[in-house]
Amino acid sequence: MKLSDCPSFFKIHNDGNFLSLGILRYSGDEVLSFLTDLSYLPILLNNSSISCIITFPDFICNIPSHIGIAYSSEPRRSFLELHNYLALNTDFYSKSKFLTNIHPTAKVSPSAIIAENNVSIGERTIIHPNVVINKNVTIGSDVIIRAGSIIGTEGFYPQRYADKIYKGIHSGGVDIGEGSELQANVTVCSGIFGGNTRVGQNCMIANGVDIAHDVTIGEKTLIGAGTILSGNLVIGSNVWIGPNSTISNNLVIGDGANISLGSVVTCSVPHHTKYSGNFAIEHKKFLQFIRTIR
Repeated sequence: MKLSDCPSFFKIHNDGNFLSLGILRYSGDEVLSFLTDLSYLPILLNNSSISCIITFPDFICNIPSHIGIAYSSEPRRSFLELHNYLALNTDFYSKSKFLTNIHPTAKVSPSAIIAENNVSIGERTIIHPNVVINKNVTIGSDVIIRAGSIIGTEGFYPQRYADKIYKGIHSGGVDIGEGSELQANVTVCSGIFGGNTRVGQNCMIANGVDIAHDVTIGEKTLIGAGTILSGNLVIGSNVWIGPNSTISNNLVIGDGANISLGSVVTCSVPHHTKYSGNFAIEHKKFLQFIRTIR
């Protein structure tokens, strides 16, 4: 699709092609994104997936000429308006439609609600009472999803502007890896820009965890009850996240990291590092700080 094929949510400085939409860190084929802060320019310049950008008129001189450029007085709003238009009025995000496929060895409670189309449930998987599974969800083999969980729901992606609040339509799906267990009342939101929220193999997600859009969780990761995972997180393998933790959006939690219970994490966490506190810092520094106030 070309920028010039889009409705008039923006003006065009340099036409370009795009196949998907996403934030600046998004990895895909020919991505259209937006830039509202020049501190994020290095991310744009280092991401070869970005083929088009919507930005402020004053920022155009900073964008390489091989990238398609559109401009607007409110680039993020224009980006979201385009996304919602494509999701509601075109087949831009369309996935191949198929009848829901539940393996004969899977056990599904009669009170579970499962979409008629575009759900796949693998061998020996167990779906407990009152689970809701919406379309565009793939669940591997030997998975357990306990009572009251909702898989593939709309999440929280509002943007406030002077005249109204815009909500980003969740046009993607969810993948649950084989051998994982989601305990009671877990919520897993669909991806927004056509991609999927992913839970890796052999993970355990405790009661009441909220997993926002486009989160990726590596294999054998354990997440304690009541934890909130904000959008676009990348969580590595063999990670421990303690109960009632909150992790902000667009971060990377490295393989083998350990997040103490109740932590509020606002920065990325290196591999095999323990973080604690609100706001979370390296655990040894946290203990040193605690000693100074006791």
